[in-house]
Amino acid sequence: MEVVVGSYDNKVYAWHHDGSTVKGWPRTTGDGVVSSPVLGDIDGDGDLEIVVGSWDDKVYAWHHDGSIVEGWPKTTGRSIWSSPALGDMDKDGDIEVFICSYDGKVYAWHHNGSTVKGWPKTTDSDIYSSYYSPALGDIDGSGDIEIVVGSDDKVYAWHHDGSNVTRWPKKTGDYVPSPALGDIDGDGDIEVVVGSYDKVYVWDCSGIYNLNNIEWGTFHHDVMRTGLYEPKPSGGFWLSVYPTSGTLEPGNQTNITVTFNTTGIPPGEYHVNITITSNDPDENLLSIPVKLRVTIPQPGSIQYAVDAASPGDTIIVKDGTYTENVYVNKRLTIISENGSANCTVQAAERSEDVFHIAADYVNISGFTIRRAY
Repeated sequence: MEVVVGSYDNKVYAWHHDGSTVKGWPRTTGDGVVSSPVLGDIDGDGDLEIVVGSWDDKVYAWHHDGSIVEGWPKTTGRSIWSSPALGDMDKDGDIEVFICSYDGKVYAWHHNGSTVKGWPKTTDSDIYSSYYSPALGDIDGSGDIEIVVGSDDKVYAWHHDGSNVTRWPKKTGDYVPSPALGDIDGDGDIEVVVGSYDKVYVWDCSGIYNLNNIEWGTFHHDVMRTGLYEPKPSGGFWLSVYPTSGTLEPGNQTNITVTFNTTGIPPGEYHVNITITSNDPDENLLSIPVKLRVTIPQPGSIQYAVDAASPGDTIIVKDGTYTENVYVNKRLTIISENGSANCTVQAAERSEDVFHIAADYVNISGFTIRRAY
């Protein structure tokens, strides 16, 4: 885990978990940075990029190694205090970047830095919209992503093409900070929530509350303020929790079942936080991080052969060195072709078994086993 932060000294810093500086960092901007950096794979290269605004009127995007992303930075009309929001607004598989500027406009760019058609959009305030960050979600049930922004004494909502959402903006009694999207009344629909300087406002919307319908639900993405955008699996939810609510007496325990489903999920690493809350306002949130790595075994790998085999089969592995963690969940015999001197299996993940056996009557022999380095 790394930490990324902007500073008044015109720099964006990145440190490893042990406090050592990430290679290629810090990066220099043309002025101070109060915008909070966000992370996401905006160019689809498999690595996270860092996106942030600066007082020099620009929005920057760097690769994880500190090199600038092609097509960036982008220039707005005035300085930027707002923090970016990332999301696939047009559902083309690429990420768009949204941010507010001190010029009173909300900007949107594709991952390559080109301006999204229909943007920027103008608010009634050239000051207060610049402080706050957009939220992205399908608030009207159209199947498309809407962009919700607080400003002066209004909350604006636009479709992904820049057209106004019907019956928006909404009027408040004072200045409005960053909005949040969620189902606060449990009716299955999305609500838009903002805390104005005078009151807390909630609008009930017609969009169905579903995490697949929310790209960036609040300031810095989520309630943990991770600032991390990750694409939704195309096959639907990859994790479910049961039960989702209940009553527990002090000192008692209960079991929670967490189910993983990788059906239709593209290869990659997926992260989520399971958050447990209490009705007692004095109790802290309990957040449990969960990581799922999805891989597709390649032809020629041991795992590929295991997945293709039927219970009771014998798999003969050809000579060579294989770097993988093999999951065996059926009755199989797995042997090397010419003995352990000629066949080595080295763990791909240091924290996992080379052969993880989850079935009875599994026979594995004739391999040299090595841990990951």
